[in-house]
Amino acid sequence: YAYLFEQGLGKTATCITNIGMLVKANKLTGVLILAPKGVHNQWCDEQFPEHFDDRIFTKFYLWEGKSIKTKRGSEHLSVLAMNIDAIRTKNGLETASAFLREHKGSSMMVIDESHNIKSGTAQRTKAAWKLGNLATYRRILTGTPIAKNVADLWSQMKFLDERILGH
Repeated sequence: YAYLFEQGLGKTATCITNIGMLVKANKLTGVLILAPKGVHNQWCDEQFPEHFDDRIFTKFYLWEGKSIKTKRGSEHLSVLAMNIDAIRTKNGLETASAFLREHKGSSMMVIDESHNIKSGTAQRTKAAWKLGNLATYRRILTGTPIAKNVADLWSQMKFLDERILGH
């Protein structure tokens, strides 16, 4: 799904609600969140506590350069939050891939501010496509899906599912 709401209308809250629904339906055990630097922290520190069902035990992992810092939690849902640029590095890409493989068949990948993967030739975009193939569910969030022209949507839609655009 693509959450393409304007700023302040609840893209993150809607996505977190969807995550909770999938967890309660026993379809989701791990979520990889890719967001701009600093925003990935907010998902764990602010957004999940505000919008997620606190009856679901959640363990947060926060990417901090070359390692993962455990934030808090138990075991029913694992959340790995990373700066989107981390997937351009070997260690970041390997960490994200290992996380998605660990939750094979029950994982979600979320790209917050998905307009950051609009260039189909960028290393970050290619890494996102590769990781997306490992995820059971894929979500993009942005209030500005098109900056110049409709071609800006192509890479974002390809991340979700190549068939969206008839490929």
